[in-house]
Amino acid sequence: MPHEGVNIMRLVNLNALYIDMQQHNADSMVFAAQVKGHPFSCTFAKVIGTLHLFVTALGQNPFTIDIQVDNNFNVINGLFLANDIYEKLRVYLEIKTGRENPFRPANFIQNLDAVTPTKFNGNRPTRHEVAALSVATSPNLYEDADKIYFCGWRKNPAGSSVSRKNQNKSLLYFPAKEVELRTELNMSSCWSANPNEEALNALNQLIADNIIP
Repeated sequence: MPHEGVNIMRLVNLNALYIDMQQHNADSMVFAAQVKGHPFSCTFAKVIGTLHLFVTALGQNPFTIDIQVDNNFNVINGLFLANDIYEKLRVYLEIKTGRENPFRPANFIQNLDAVTPTKFNGNRPTRHEVAALSVATSPNLYEDADKIYFCGWRKNPAGSSVSRKNQNKSLLYFPAKEVELRTELNMSSCWSANPNEEALNALNQLIADNIIP
């Protein structure tokens, strides 16, 4: 049963971690965790104004779970896992299940929070890494999910406007004010699957201006 209703679950350790991260002016962190002997790579980050804990199972067939929390660190996606992710997680954890003893993702999330560190470790993910996790777990929210390298802005012709999916993609890399200005100018971001086409000068200038951390 991949969906467990609307039960509220608060991630106490993740909240404590976020408080400590703020003391270090950090808005993201990567940490390792083990749940009952099974290793995970976790990335905690704010994406387009929402806090996300991306949990990646390691091994030959890695997959990622996106756990979203509100400002009170309550899980806000209803403890829902898509059927394929639910089954992958169950198999990865080596849990045998049945009608009388179903696998409950809530138990996994509680166990994960119990081993979540509460102090900032200094390990920040890159913007590309956070963007890749965001797109991989929610591809329907972003334009050209397979293209992650920014290669410039284009002026849309009369009668066309910036799409919501393009705005979302831009917000993964650029601050909201920059995206808002480009949208007002009717300019869409352009993306490529080829890293050699990335417009590094544009990104580096924003970093130099302290617009992108």
